[in-house]
Amino acid sequence: MADAGIGGMTISGSKSMVLAGTGGTVATVVIAVLLVVVVFFALRSSRKHLKGEGGCCGGGGSKPSVAKKNLKKVVDEKILVIDGMRCEGCASAVSDALNSIDHIRADVDLKKKTAIVRMEEPVGVMVLTRAVSKAGYTVSDIK
Repeated sequence: MADAGIGGMTISGSKSMVLAGTGGTVATVVIAVLLVVVVFFALRSSRKHLKGEGGCCGGGGSKPSVAKKNLKKVVDEKILVIDGMRCEGCASAVSDALNSIDHIRADVDLKKKTAIVRMEEPVGVMVLTRAVSKAGYTVSDIK
């Protein structure tokens, strides 16, 4: 049987088929394991995302950066139904947008897709809607 030279190495006859087959199998197993790991982490992340626990719009669930105000007297209350919130980061963005308006305190509920807005002075509905819109979300109903 003739020897075959491959890249400076000499492999002879039937042994070359066994070595080539083994190398291919090992590479296939390594690729399969890597794919399983990637799919595992993708599914775990997707599950968190769908439950509203993971980040989708800015890198994870974050705390609102605008402090909620202590109101002296509540004269009006509105419940805003908000479309587009999918994670804690979204809820924080809506909370920050609403709580940056003078004379209101907003409590955002991601699961219910609502914001309860309490006012110590009357604030127009358009002001609230515009703030939510500037944050990238839509007010679909006001109760």
